[in-house]
Amino acid sequence: MDQERINELKTRPFAKIFPQSIKDIENNICPTCKQPIGAFRDDLSRKEYTISGMCQKCQDGVFNNNDNEDEDDDIDYADYNSEEYRDYDDKDD
Repeated sequence: MDQERINELKTRPFAKIFPQSIKDIENNICPTCKQPIGAFRDDLSRKEYTISGMCQKCQDGVFNNNDNEDEDDDIDYADYNSEEYRDYDDKDD
């Protein structure tokens, strides 16, 4: 991560709460797992690194980006469009 971005991160509230995270990022260490950053799968992962400082493995864990993921674990967002989730404030008790 470039120094300009690190300096920007230092102004964020989390830098005051977790100052060690900024030191880890400056040293190319993942603030989550404390391992060297390594390579990234794609541009989106590289962009996330500039936001969180997380390595690819930690990003995969947080965002559940596992290519071997079981289909049963997928969320069916269509359920959220059902009547049960619509107009909650308008329902009679």
